[in-house]
Amino acid sequence: VGPFSTRAEAERAAARIKAADLPTVILTL
Repeated sequence: VGPFSTRAEAERAAARIKAADLPTVILTL
């Protein structure tokens, strides 16, 4: 997960992915 500029940004992204029922593996675009 990451990189993110802030913890809040990372948590928001993780929450969005959980809601979509996807693995919490995040890449910045």
